[in-house]
Parts: sequence; structure tokens; C-alpha cells
Amino acid sequence: MFHLTKWYLDAVGEDGTAFIGYAARLRWGSLRVRYCATLLAQPGKSVSEMFTLRASPDPLFDEGGVLRWSCRPLSLQGTWTPRCASLRRNLFASRGGDLVWECTAPAATVDLKVGSLQITASGYAERLTMTLPPWDLGIDELHWGRFIADDAWIVWLDWRGSEARRVVVWNGNEMRDAIVDERRISLPAEGGRLDLELDEMAGDRGSRTLREGPLFNIIAAVPGLKHALPRW
Repeated sequence: MFHLTKWYLDAVGEDGTAFIGYAARLRWGSLRVRYCATLLAQPGKSVSEMFTLRASPDPLFDEGGVLRWSCRPLSLQGTWTPRCASLRRNLFASRGGDLVWECTAPAATVDLKVGSLQITASGYAERLTMTLPPWDLGIDELHWGRFIADDAWIVWLDWRGSEARRVVVWNGNEMRDAIVDERRISLPAEGGRLDLELDEMAGDRGSRTLREGPLFNIIAAVPGLKHALPRW
């Protein structure tokens, strides 16, 4: 009765320009929704967001292994060229359904055009496929992130609640003893860590909140969902 496929794609340029894109398809009983959205944050400018419910193709890999995404209603077209192998995990499985997480491009070179803005950046892409409602996952908190450098990448996912899960992958290797908190990702076996705190020397390029507020306010913008979802 419930099936959600959601793509998440991002890109961060050398000047701090940040892009986040979503492409989702939801089937829930008689409800059918297709949804695409973008968030764009440029240095010195306020964050801009757009979304559309008009039909648009999902991101798709071409024969050369490049992920291509085009959404005409949002004046968007871009390519994500993977710099490493993909990874896939079945994060949750039950009689009611499951959740499959696919990092299709843990680290990628991105060429993106949004309106008249051209962006060349490092980026990331993933796809979630869910066959059970998210409120049945037993999650109280979700901490997720990714980091990309010239010669390294790391992605982490930390569920907190009755169904706790933790996945930390560094350069393709799963770090089972990794420690995740709000300030850093620690890799005891490798003797390393990724610090997430603001660097005071970075100034405006240090840390920036792109969005905050109740998640329900974002979901309620999609017709048909406002009264269908539990407010929790």
C-alpha cells in the first residue's frame, strides 16, 4: 500500500555555493504524487527554494555511468560523474516492508545548471526506496551526512530510537567501530576523525544552516499529504 522512491542529490562549489535537489515518487493507497524540489544557497544571498508537482523524469545513469538529472519545470539540468563505486544497504526489513539505501555516487564531480547559474562542484547522490511508512521505522533522531575531499570521502547514517542503526563508510570501507556525534565522526581503528565544528578562521565559509523548522511544514506543502500523515 505504501511505496516511496526518493532521490537526493547535492553539490558544493569552491566558493561555498550549495545545491540540494530532491526527486520523489509516492504511491500510498489511491494517492499518487510526483515531487521535485531544489534548494540553492549562494554566498551573501538568502536561500532560495522551489518545487513542482509536474511530471518529470527521475535521475538516470547513462551508458557511460554518468548520472543525469533534468527537470524542466525547475529549469534544472545536471550531471553527477561518480569518482568511486556505489554502495547499497538494506537498512530495515519487516513483514510490513523495508527500506533500501543506495549511495549511487558517494563522491562525484558535478556540472549543474540552475536557471542561468552554472555550477561546477563536488557532489553526492543517493536513492531511498521504502515500502513502509517512515513513522513505522522506530526512529527518534536521524543524523546523516557526507564529506568529500580530493582524495577521500566519508558518509554516515546514525538512527537513534527503538530500531538503532549506524553505518559509516570511509573510502568504500565500512567502519563498524565508528563513533558519531554532533561534533565529529571518530574512526578508532584508523586513528582518525572528521571534525564538524565551525572553524573560526573560516569566517563566512565556515558553517551555514540551510533550513530549520518543523518538518511537517515542508511536507504539508504537497497537496494530498497534509491530512493523510500523522502529525508526529
